[in-house]
Amino acid sequence: MRLIFIAQHMTDIHSIERIVPDELNTAVQWSAETLELHLERYRFAASRIRGSVVLDMACGSGYGAHLLANNTINSLESITAVDIDADCIVYAKERYYHPLINFLQADATMFDDGRKFDSIVSLETIEHLPHTKPFLKHLFHLLNTKGLLICSVPITPVSYTHLRAHETVLD
Repeated sequence: MRLIFIAQHMTDIHSIERIVPDELNTAVQWSAETLELHLERYRFAASRIRGSVVLDMACGSGYGAHLLANNTINSLESITAVDIDADCIVYAKERYYHPLINFLQADATMFDDGRKFDSIVSLETIEHLPHTKPFLKHLFHLLNTKGLLICSVPITPVSYTHLRAHETVLD
């Protein structure tokens, strides 16, 4: 299988690497539009989640895992939400607590709690990694046999200076 991801790197001073909805100035057009794009991606994921055990890999401030917990059509057993940033996880636990969500601090490229997931959501992650093939293989390793992986890369309403393409062949 050949997957090609085009990642647009945001070098503009107004780029958003970690969205914290409560702290965004939504009166600024790019800020409101970027938040809405991220929310749309999570709503898309929520409408397609398979099974009851979900992983939100690189969950950031936690708003997406919370949206999944409240908007997924299936009856969920659990959502494991992982991010490398300890401060984000502390914030997520306080701001986006939900009984189905377990927020954990870990490196996305190495996280493995021994479970297999029915669905994995990893939005706006791939473009931050220098080696995408091992990461994608890792995500597939964490999936159940008939699991679903949902990924996205940024296309936001800010200016870009260059593109970086990831071409990945999965065996």
